[in-house]
Amino acid sequence: MNQVSFAELITTILSVQPSRGQKLAQRLYLEDSAATTVGTTSSVLRRLSRESIQSAGLTEKQAAKLMAALTLGKLAYVPESDAQRGVTVIDNPAIAASLLMPKLAYREKEHAAIVVMNVRHQWLATEVISIGTKSECLFHPDEVFKAALKHDGKRIIIAHNHPSGDLSPSPEDIELTRHMIRGGYLLNMPVIDHLIIGNGDFGSIRESTGIWEELEQGKKTY
Repeated sequence: MNQVSFAELITTILSVQPSRGQKLAQRLYLEDSAATTVGTTSSVLRRLSRESIQSAGLTEKQAAKLMAALTLGKLAYVPESDAQRGVTVIDNPAIAASLLMPKLAYREKEHAAIVVMNVRHQWLATEVISIGTKSECLFHPDEVFKAALKHDGKRIIIAHNHPSGDLSPSPEDIELTRHMIRGGYLLNMPVIDHLIIGNGDFGSIRESTGIWEELEQGKKTY
């Protein structure tokens, strides 16, 4: 999509004059750019927020309307998961992430969720546990394991989204992961991974850290 068609969509969604739509589109492009060069449409859409839209000169009502249109487009873009197509064995993080995308991708607030499996890693359920703020989500072990037991789960993957799109785990994410793994040991319900979802992509804390190996070595102390 080029800037002209982006401007046309802005014009249609907001019911403004074409010249106004062109100016708004240009402002949104430049607001996204770190320098004076024009950003790509995909980067603009990924980073737009209600605040950035209003700073480009839109009213609160126009910003709400544009954000609603963007949210619909983003949700429509989320691909059908492998599990929805009948692949039910979760043997790599990408399959778990595909199950989580419809629930966690492109959300404005942090959501905590779990993927529940049986002992053979067959998918049983995907459930959102809690909804937090733009930068924090409460992820209580009691809620996690209670939800897993409700589905007769034997293995779980925990996950949350980063609305910023940054897939790097925070120190709090790392500490939470350790806490959850230990809880899984005590309940004989292993936590297989902790995924971070952001802007249609994901990161695996298991693959990017040595937490599981570290705790496995000291497992006898739990």
